Amino acid sequence: MPLPNTGSAPGLPWPRLAGAALTVLALAEPKVWAQERPAGLQAGPPDRACIAALGSAAKAARARSPGPDADDPKTHSPAAVFAPDGFDGSWTVGRSGAGEPEGFRLAGLEIVGDAASRGQAWVLVADLLSTPGSEIVPLGPIDRWGRRPAVVRVSDGVLNAELTARGLALTRPDDAPAVCLRWWLKLEERARRDGRGLWGRPEAAAVALPSDEPGRILSQEGRFVVVEGRVRGLGETKSRVYLNFGTVRGEDFAIVIQKRNLRRVEASGMRWTSWEGRRVRVRGTVVRTVGPAIEVESPDGIERLD
Repeated sequence: MPLPNTGSAPGLPWPRLAGAALTVLALAEPKVWAQERPAGLQAGPPDRACIAALGSAAKAARARSPGPDADDPKTHSPAAVFAPDGFDGSWTVGRSGAGEPEGFRLAGLEIVGDAASRGQAWVLVADLLSTPGSEIVPLGPIDRWGRRPAVVRVSDGVLNAELTARGLALTRPDDAPAVCLRWWLKLEERARRDGRGLWGRPEAAAVALPSDEPGRILSQEGRFVVVEGRVRGLGETKSRVYLNFGTVRGEDFAIVIQKRNLRRVEASGMRWTSWEGRRVRVRGTVVRTVGPAIEVESPDGIERLD
């Protein structure tokens, strides 16, 4: 993976970290990125169960991908960090000495919102990555885009949690341990209630959507969103089950669960048939099946609200 061009090409705001000094190069829109340096951490004390789970996950990831530095977490301490325009939670780390640059993405998170929100998220990421003692902890194998899912540990917290606490990211059920996702969901709910970050701006209307407006949901096709509403009915085929939020198939919103994932989703203790009549919140990428839908693969993708 080559390092991105850090020259002065217009339109490519590549922030770079050198030690503890942050230099932002070639800003196309300086006002977007001119945020105050973040104050103290807002996520509160780290969740002990999450920290323990992260340690176990990191150890398992190193065992799956052994290398000469596999047992040295400081291998992933950043020497130079690069992130692209329109920060999406991915970045590239260049290390001092030999070795190829490494790509990472924030596990368990989706960076959403407009340019201002994404810029604010990157400023926080860059600031904490440049903190002495910060550590990038890989949690899984490299994906098809050359990135490893990772969390960033800092002296008194976890960067991934801090982004949700500030309302700069949505919790995404993926590679992060389930106990961490539950912690981040609580922080996200608090940020939403308090109107922090994107939750206090009009852009939240494109991120948190009501289930009874399928046109608005479909307009976000391919994007990660949160949808809330009441399950009106159930459906089932040979390979899938459906939680329907309306009566018009092909128009109304639905949650789709592949039967191969059903046992995992029901690990929360609720059978899929018990969701009928319940008010729920679902998170995921909007897809078009017949109508707008979100596919759920784990219990962390759906929350009961009543």
